[in-house]
Amino acid sequence: MSGKRAFLELLKQEGVEILFGNPGTTELPLMDALAVENELRYVLGLQEATVIGMSPPDSTIRTSTPPSRSCGPTCRRSRGRW
Repeated sequence: MSGKRAFLELLKQEGVEILFGNPGTTELPLMDALAVENELRYVLGLQEATVIGMSPPDSTIRTSTPPSRSCGPTCRRSRGRW
């Protein structure tokens, strides 16, 4: 299993459903893996500040508990688990 596949599998095991991001050239292999991934949704932001602003409101709307920890500013867990 490649590193990018292992990373995506880990995110799914942890309950992540949506990733927010603004990919650069170093993230291109991950973007290739996300293109064929059906369980994770990627939301593209055109600027880093926009991406950081999108994630916390989404998690607050989708869960009753605000996030207390995350795997970074560009991914969030769902199903009320943090």
